[in-house]
Amino acid sequence: MKLKIDLHVHTNHSDGTGSIKEVLITAYKKGLNGVAITDHETTNGFFEAKDYAKKLNLIVIPGFELKTDTGHILALGVKWNPWGERRAIYEEAIEWLRGECGISIIAHPATKIHGINRWIEKKPDAIEAINSNYPSKFMLKRGLKMALKVNVPLTAGSDAHQPECVGNAYTIIDAEGDNVEEILEALRVGRVEIAGRLSSIKSRISIAFKQILYYDGIRGKIA
Repeated sequence: MKLKIDLHVHTNHSDGTGSIKEVLITAYKKGLNGVAITDHETTNGFFEAKDYAKKLNLIVIPGFELKTDTGHILALGVKWNPWGERRAIYEEAIEWLRGECGISIIAHPATKIHGINRWIEKKPDAIEAINSNYPSKFMLKRGLKMALKVNVPLTAGSDAHQPECVGNAYTIIDAEGDNVEEILEALRVGRVEIAGRLSSIKSRISIAFKQILYYDGIRGKIA
């Protein structure tokens, strides 16, 4: 079966503005089959989402967005983050996810072009070829070119930080069933198609400012 899933979604459990309920309702209204909740450094959103998602017949993939020394990784299929707020070493993160039977996806590769040699040497399971939150079409095209060079399955995600942006990009996954394990296996072997577009300029600018405030707050807590 082919499932339309937005693999990169944020909520108010990190730097998103939308509640879990708002995000899931938007996904339902836009005809998605599911979403991956990928808040920064935390999986708390998944645990809140899973019961409400059942009411809407939506699939929710657990995960989080992890900082590494080569950029961000979407860590899917896992329900905890051993690094907390710390930055991970890229290669160690890939190995940990393999040990946990999770999926590693390089997020928005165009923002960290220096990491590509290490991505090629130690391949992730997939790489995000379309990210709706890129600041420009140039970045979108550069991200796609970089993704093709790594030569792993391609994914697409909205990187939504506002509920209305959910589903602006998504991955069509040809899975044998609709449970998370079968979806992750289809991702791993590359039974995927990608679709999507950039979110509105207003949305992308708004999120850029909110992320600055969010990360300033995180740095303050660590200090």
